[in-house]
Amino acid sequence: MTRTQLAEILLPGQEYLIEAQRKHGFKVVEHDRCFPNTSEKAKALGIPREQIVKGIFFGYEKASLGVIAPDYGKIDAPTLFKTGGRMLPGKMPDGFVRGGCGPFVTAQHLEDGLELFIHDARIEGVVDVGLGSDERCSLQMPYQMIPRILEEAHPRWFGTRIKLVDVPFVSKPFIKQATCEKPYG
Repeated sequence: MTRTQLAEILLPGQEYLIEAQRKHGFKVVEHDRCFPNTSEKAKALGIPREQIVKGIFFGYEKASLGVIAPDYGKIDAPTLFKTGGRMLPGKMPDGFVRGGCGPFVTAQHLEDGLELFIHDARIEGVVDVGLGSDERCSLQMPYQMIPRILEEAHPRWFGTRIKLVDVPFVSKPFIKQATCEKPYG
């Protein structure tokens, strides 16, 4: 896929990914089908499930919250956000599609009040990241490139509405590190 084609599937406000691709050299991948879950996607790509990054979005009272993390299991958002279990799953940013959610939000999403929490994982190798706007396309890059791209695109919001968190927030035993020997695809 060329950068021109990438531009055609981005949401308004995601154009920063074109410059990020030029600068950082991540790979854009078109999949031949949609995947029902991260386990199926990992199996189809031949990689560990932990190398798939998922974006889960929630609503709480008037807040819109997103969690970005490698797929270590079910995200325990009520514990992470100390909401006492009162979360409304599925409140995605405008333009995002179910099954394709990722971290690459727009300035408008942030101005509208979205808070994005990115797990500060120590993952070696390349991960597969949803684009947000197209469930048949994903980006493949080192995990630590995700916060770097967001900080470059949204310096005003980085540290306030976009936060790196280093706490276990999955419901099964937390895995501190996943590894991948080589990039795939």
